[in-house]
Amino acid sequence: MINSLLQSLKLLAFLMGVPFGFALLLQWIGSGIRKSGVSRLGNAYWYLVSPGVACHETGHALGCLLTFCCITKFVPFRIGEDGTLGYVQHEVKSGWKGAVSNLVIATGPIWFGCIVIVALARRFAGTAMVSNH
Repeated sequence: MINSLLQSLKLLAFLMGVPFGFALLLQWIGSGIRKSGVSRLGNAYWYLVSPGVACHETGHALGCLLTFCCITKFVPFRIGEDGTLGYVQHEVKSGWKGAVSNLVIATGPIWFGCIVIVALARRFAGTAMVSNH
């Protein structure tokens, strides 16, 4: 019984620890990229990343639309005093439907970003990127 409990705890630590560690690593890399970009380009850096910020916020907004959450404010890009580059304010639902809604809204930038990347790749690379050869 104790062996099973220890194995479960090890598995839980692995399943939670690896993604958390990876997220911390990506956060650290992103912070370094931002610092380097701002130090080299100044405020022009924020305008360089603005299409990505707008895409990110659009993903959140589409998540709201897919889950029928009312969007109260949508700001795809702005340079805020507090470092905020964009945001989506929306109603918050409760219960299991709210949990599913929050999951879809929170992951919206991931799936919408993937769709945008595939669409741009198909547009500029044509079908060569999906060749069977």
